[in-house]
Amino acid sequence: MKRRAKLWSLIGLFFASFTMVIAGIGHLSGLGALDVHGADSSDSWTATSGGLGSGIGSGTITTTGGKTWNYTRTLKSGESYSGWTSNCIQLGKNGGVENLTLTSSAYGDAVIKSVSVQCSSYNGAHKVSISVGGTSYLAATATATWTTVNAKSGTGTSTGEISISFTDGSRALYIKSFSITYEVPQQSSSESEETSSSSSASSVDGTEYKLTINTSHFNTTSYAANNNEKTTSAVCTSDPSKLYSVKWTSYQVMQSSSSMQWQRNAGYIYNSTNLGSISSVTITSTAGSYTTHYGDSEQPSSGTTTGKPFFKTSIGDATGYSSRVEVVFVISDGGSSSEETSSEESSSEETSIAPAITIVSNVEGGSFEVGVGLTYDFIVTLTNAEPDTYK
Repeated sequence: MKRRAKLWSLIGLFFASFTMVIAGIGHLSGLGALDVHGADSSDSWTATSGGLGSGIGSGTITTTGGKTWNYTRTLKSGESYSGWTSNCIQLGKNGGVENLTLTSSAYGDAVIKSVSVQCSSYNGAHKVSISVGGTSYLAATATATWTTVNAKSGTGTSTGEISISFTDGSRALYIKSFSITYEVPQQSSSESEETSSSSSASSVDGTEYKLTINTSHFNTTSYAANNNEKTTSAVCTSDPSKLYSVKWTSYQVMQSSSSMQWQRNAGYIYNSTNLGSISSVTITSTAGSYTTHYGDSEQPSSGTTTGKPFFKTSIGDATGYSSRVEVVFVISDGGSSSEETSSEESSSEETSIAPAITIVSNVEGGSFEVGVGLTYDFIVTLTNAEPDTYK
């Protein structure tokens, strides 16, 4: 009995002032693991001529931070019009009024702190509203009156899809730029340690590749002559020597005047190779409105949220001309190194002790408090001795 009491006392000293957590993977850590706030990041987009397409329809734009945004132009009255003046995209004119919506879900679980848009409209008639995850950041507010351009901003602490909408205009709408300030939550120290313990050599994000489709993949014969499946090597963004073979198909897209020409209301491109998690699809174009859908199977016809393995980009009701389509995607790293295997085996052994158990001890004499799931038999197994006190 004395031998066991002495052993129990030593164990009590070892665990004194610490919390041991055995959770699923057998992770052990000391007290003091705190959530850490990430630093603020910023992202922006600045208008260029033709940057929001040539007419009514939808398409995508890409920010300086590589985030994909979707735009949708709808006609309120009259005829559609696209122009470029004073470093602003002009949508609509006298006799033609458009509404515009800009949306993006590319920021994931980041906390969106502020959204600001530089804009103006004829007589300040257009109203701009901003929301994040369905939470209003800016209620419908009149824009500046052309020719003045100023910022309309909204703030908050929500996550989810960002939406910037322009409605209620009477003539032209002018868009110059928009910017986002956001914070990406960091892992707590305990989460970080757990990730390291379970897979010290693995990469959560996997390997990023970029697939580039350009005019060299098409001939000038006809649309029909290009309606086929093609295979192109995507290039690893961190190691150009690393390639990933991708099969994709084009329909009613051909080469014309050193551009990819898309037949209006008919042309599209989609992938048949699973691309893991697609981060963005960017179309560099001089004409046309493009819509990209993402999904879990080939040729998705709906869904604008990235992170899916398949995409389909289609042209709107005007002939499109583009120089390239760039698809950025992430493939989870397969296989495991000996270091990963060793870590997993170690974790497996720890897991066999007991999952989801908390032991708290602040008594040198060896008195332990029973946590969730902690049993007498478990203490005996852990210490190889019967405790003198047990509660």
